[in-house]
Amino acid sequence: MEKAAYFQEQQQRMIDALTPAVQTAVDEGRIAPLPPQSVAHMLLEVVHDLIVRRCLTEHSDENDATCVCQSDAPLLHDPEAAADFLTALLFDGLENDSREDGASRSPTP
Repeated sequence: MEKAAYFQEQQQRMIDALTPAVQTAVDEGRIAPLPPQSVAHMLLEVVHDLIVRRCLTEHSDENDATCVCQSDAPLLHDPEAAADFLTALLFDGLENDSREDGASRSPTP
């Protein structure tokens, strides 16, 4: 139980560190007005999944067909490609798409 509590505290520490940056991006209108802590959780889960998948496939010669990869830079083995993917996910996938009338779209649950 002690180990689980340690890892939960570390996860929360990362969420707490990332949330203010996400909140600033929301406040500046750079990303959609979504709950910052939820976005922080989502981003960390994507990073966690990339790490776990890499650990599971690190010694495999087979290509992982389920991995979203650029043809020349697999996310699992290229930190730059992974960073580009996460940046695109955040700034393009969550971009605040304002309409011409100035109204923002509302997030759908």
